[in-house]
Amino acid sequence: MNESTPIISIIVPFYNTEELIKVSVASLLAQTNKSFEIIFVNDGSTDDTKVILEQLLSNSEIYFTILDKENGGVSSARNYGISHARGRYVMFLDADDCVVEHLVERLSVSIKDNPDMVLSGHDVVSSDFKVIHRNSVSGYNGYESGTKLFQDVLKRKLVIDVKSLLLRKDFIHDINLVYNIVLPFGEDLEFNLLALYRANRVNVIDEQLSFYIRHEKSTTSRLFNISWYGYYISRYDKVLDCIEDGDIINAKLVCNAKVGAAAYIYSCICLENNFKGAMGYICNLKKQYLSKIDNRSLEGKYKYMYVLMYHLSAFLYVLLKYRKFSIMWSEKIFEPVGSEK
Repeated sequence: MNESTPIISIIVPFYNTEELIKVSVASLLAQTNKSFEIIFVNDGSTDDTKVILEQLLSNSEIYFTILDKENGGVSSARNYGISHARGRYVMFLDADDCVVEHLVERLSVSIKDNPDMVLSGHDVVSSDFKVIHRNSVSGYNGYESGTKLFQDVLKRKLVIDVKSLLLRKDFIHDINLVYNIVLPFGEDLEFNLLALYRANRVNVIDEQLSFYIRHEKSTTSRLFNISWYGYYISRYDKVLDCIEDGDIINAKLVCNAKVGAAAYIYSCICLENNFKGAMGYICNLKKQYLSKIDNRSLEGKYKYMYVLMYHLSAFLYVLLKYRKFSIMWSEKIFEPVGSEK
């Protein structure tokens, strides 16, 4: 095992993933460039994941460490991993992610000019590695400003993921960036948006370098939990708090994105509850989130969505029960801003 100072630290939290982690580890062991370290963070697992890791990596020339901590969720595990990283840059993978064999080689070249971040494309694949969805970064070439990419993510013209980002460790510390341990999900987007907003230089690699393997036990394959809807929307609050005074354009974009998130939650509520139950959830949604949005900053479809949700709740509930309207509503939520005709 090579213990020389690595260029890149890859942080992999795990919690009871003995059935999933072998593919991820295999892709890291196959790297053509070995100048990196893997930091596995054991987030209180009770299965044999740690034993399996030790067996798989026992004869590896790649430096690795397994850190043990009490169960606290993926965000606390990633923060813990950052604090132990020796590399100049850090990257995060989940136990059910994998990467191409030239990932480290490609990233090592991309950081020669010391960018704040590196962004690449990523795919969602099935368990037999057939591409389900491609999230590419085509249209971007070389260095981009973080502000531009931040705006394009909010406009849904660009999809990023934790596995598609490499961040300079000093940059993370300089902007006091940490994963939000309160959010049960959606913590990635908050972290990524805050990083992009503060980044001066982002090197964009137009290649698919990482993959998320969708399987039955995937977190995102579970049904949406209505009790979490507040967290889904509130992930934008911290982003709004960090928008600089006078930055009207980006503040408006975040408000629009927040309404889009509320619209998604609204459709989940209506489709999964009867009228009485839905109105109870919606009343809380309006009181805690929609009423606090300055609707004067909303633009285009988000203004109409806000009016429907806030002022015509019962009418919108009835409309969403019709399949054609619910499909149209969902398409409007997720279509890129500026594509409306």
